[in-house]
Amino acid sequence: MESFILPAAADLLHTIVGHRHVLAKSQERVVHYTSVSSLFSMFANERMRLYDSDNSNDPGEGKYFDQHSQWLSDYSWLDTATPMPVYIASFVLSDLSEGDRSCSDDLVYWRTYGDSGRGCSIEFFSSSRDLQKVLYGQHEVEATAESLREFLSQVDPFVEPSSPIGARLADLVAEALNSIRHLYKSEDYEYEHECRLVVLKQQQSLANIHIDSDQAHGGFSVRHYCYDDRLKLRGMLDATGSTITIGPAATSQEALERTMRVALEKLGIYSGASIKFSRISYRRN
Repeated sequence: MESFILPAAADLLHTIVGHRHVLAKSQERVVHYTSVSSLFSMFANERMRLYDSDNSNDPGEGKYFDQHSQWLSDYSWLDTATPMPVYIASFVLSDLSEGDRSCSDDLVYWRTYGDSGRGCSIEFFSSSRDLQKVLYGQHEVEATAESLREFLSQVDPFVEPSSPIGARLADLVAEALNSIRHLYKSEDYEYEHECRLVVLKQQQSLANIHIDSDQAHGGFSVRHYCYDDRLKLRGMLDATGSTITIGPAATSQEALERTMRVALEKLGIYSGASIKFSRISYRRN
């Protein structure tokens, strides 16, 4: 029975929690804003980092889903599904259906995520990277929760914490909840048009977890991160149509462009990614 129930439950659960977050065909391009120093750190490591969710600048990170699905407490065996931090890489959906407009050169994102316009943005294709779009608002939580409630009522008779199959079913649900908790936000953040790669910490080996520290703005912070092969720069930037945009307030833009080209060549990327300058008029400090 275990060999039948667990795979069937896993497939059904994946469908319930995943299908609403699938990127549409028109959302095949995504953008990541970052600082120049972080970009060259990516070049050096050949990959983009996923950061610990505890270091999010959103105080409600991972909590919004639970706030609007309190009924989960009806299932006592879900105690194992208490919120746990995850690793996250965040991107902006680049909707190119609006003529020449691209989210890779947007003043709001430059100010918020692009080092106040001094950084860079990377636009690439999302295919095969398992990115999932973030949904906004209480109604989105309720729609997913309703489907999840039906699933839980079906598996509840099989869940006995003392039995191996019951414990594994509880673990399946716990993993799913700890993933989707980070795919729902208040409508206050809807302008972000965000999508994410979410990786569970328990799926990472200690060898793949790294520590970083930063001293800025009079303070000192320490955080940890991991890498994922789905975010290798070579795979992201060697496709024709991928773009690096230099921010409108970046200094020495021409020299920065030349250095970027050298960095791309060191990665073995001789074609594919183009480098351009922001078209936004923005005063440099």
